[in-house]
Amino acid sequence: MSETITGRFFAVREKDFQDSIGFLDRLGMAIAEGTMDSLFFHIQVREKPEALRRLEETSRSKAYYHILRISYAGIMFSVPGPHRNSYLFIPRENILAIHTDEQAHDA
Repeated sequence: MSETITGRFFAVREKDFQDSIGFLDRLGMAIAEGTMDSLFFHIQVREKPEALRRLEETSRSKAYYHILRISYAGIMFSVPGPHRNSYLFIPRENILAIHTDEQAHDA
């Protein structure tokens, strides 16, 4: 059974932003210039990491996460914490599919 992680692109470094657009383009996902930060990315994974599962269990609202970089190796997220953000990497072996939408969906 697969699960979905929803994220919005939030690149801190311009290089991560450009590399992510280039990688998505190579996958056949043409993202119109200027729209990357307005899209929700729905990432279907084999297994949701335990850290995200616990965070969602304690959260009152359905969260989406900041995507810092998308690459051949996988996807890097920024995950909010009580005192600071943490980082979570989902390796490509755990990713089944990626699709985009202009709205968040409950998984």
